[in-house]
Amino acid sequence: MKYFEEFQPSEYTFRERIGDPNAFDAGIGKIVLCFSDLEVIVSNALLQLLVLIPCYGRNVTAELSFKNKVDTMASLVRQRLPSTCFNVANDPPGEVLDELVKILFQAEELHNRIMHSAWVLAKLKDDLWTRVKLTAKASHGLREKSEEMGPDDLLDIADYISCVGMNVEEFFLDIETRNPSEDFSGDVST
Repeated sequence: MKYFEEFQPSEYTFRERIGDPNAFDAGIGKIVLCFSDLEVIVSNALLQLLVLIPCYGRNVTAELSFKNKVDTMASLVRQRLPSTCFNVANDPPGEVLDELVKILFQAEELHNRIMHSAWVLAKLKDDLWTRVKLTAKASHGLREKSEEMGPDDLLDIADYISCVGMNVEEFFLDIETRNPSEDFSGDVST
């Protein structure tokens, strides 16, 4: 490169550069890891619905956004409802799916709210930070939203995202197809 250095790993350890990790940073890291796991779980559900060999299925899911994965998963589940028993006990599978989609998008919104904000230290003693989000839209102009958050708040979000992942896994646990040919019948017109 002519003007800037390319990335080079440091010869110093984390502890040598930063010291001990703090709870706030760990909370943000936990959100990142939990959401990454959730994305893998939704991708695996898609592979299960598409009955694809994983090495082929990853080609389908690799370039999909989280929203598109969820939308595709929900669409495939709806198509398979007449012929497939999903793990919903005695509850109506369509209603359970609607709630599952809702909490998946809520998990994404919580993740994005944390990841796409600026952070300013509010109270060092309490390890509280102020999350600041600016938006500028034609309909309302510039808006600023802010809120104080601490490590406990971040862990609550990470735990919620993790629970959503468990709900998705449970929904697809031991699904049983009654008549696979029914999945492909019906009107497919646009």
